[in-house]
Amino acid sequence: MKPTTTTGAKLGWMTATALAAVVVAVGFFYGWTVQTTAAEMRPNGQKSDYYNLLVDGFKEGHLYMKVAVDPQLLALRPEQRPGSAPYLLDASLYQGRYYLYFGVTPAVLLFWPFA
Repeated sequence: MKPTTTTGAKLGWMTATALAAVVVAVGFFYGWTVQTTAAEMRPNGQKSDYYNLLVDGFKEGHLYMKVAVDPQLLALRPEQRPGSAPYLLDASLYQGRYYLYFGVTPAVLLFWPFA
């Protein structure tokens, strides 16, 4: 039995509505998740996430992140550094600069065009 035109249109409308509801729900969940952390969702201004810091470094002409390193970390050898010293997680400290070891592709393709 072949569905009538109104049944097909009704199914298409219901599918589009369900898809829109899922997109809105995922957006709200993402916003709620970010708001429960210390991160801020700002469309403009200085951003402090790693990829935006890396893009800021690219714009200044270097490959390291644009972030100041705590002098306490630089004064000690790596094996002497205390575990409670302030440092960036998931970033490599090399010769007094922070580098991302994830790679630069997301920064170049997704973040730099909007910076």
